[in-house]
Amino acid sequence: AVEGILPDWAFFVRAVIDGERLPLMASREALQDDEHVHEIQARLGATIRRWLVRTATSDPGRMLRFLHVHSLGAKALAADDDEMNDIVGGIIDWETTLGTMTLAEFAAISPVVTYVSSVEEFRQIAPLATAADMPVLNAGYAYDEAIVRRWITNHPPADCRLARPSEFAMTFEDV
Repeated sequence: AVEGILPDWAFFVRAVIDGERLPLMASREALQDDEHVHEIQARLGATIRRWLVRTATSDPGRMLRFLHVHSLGAKALAADDDEMNDIVGGIIDWETTLGTMTLAEFAAISPVVTYVSSVEEFRQIAPLATAADMPVLNAGYAYDEAIVRRWITNHPPADCRLARPSEFAMTFEDV
């Protein structure tokens, strides 16, 4: 029950390790925050990351089932990791004004990925964007905006743009 031995994004993992040689705090209730603990954390994170990438490549169905349960942890990693970002962008479905689709599918349809950064804004904008024939992606959940921005950076010439509800008011014509 030691906190901090796994990376923050790996909250879906439970690890059993031999910590006999790890330095404990004076109270003996926690590990000292030193270079040994950081090295173990980095190694465990790298091992989990390798499993995720290997599973996505070798068994996409299993990865999809995994992501249905643990998408938040995968998204947390994808926000900071290019390879995991590609996996998440190609597998996880996103809510859009065109229906649910992956980020890769949405970017293929719309070279400028227009997105909103809150679920409430998406609910407000969706009917207006649909009427204006403007594809919009909902990036209102945890890590979504960071994933979109990283994905766009790694997939030129695609670009992204944050939509604001106020800009849709300008699309109305006089009655």
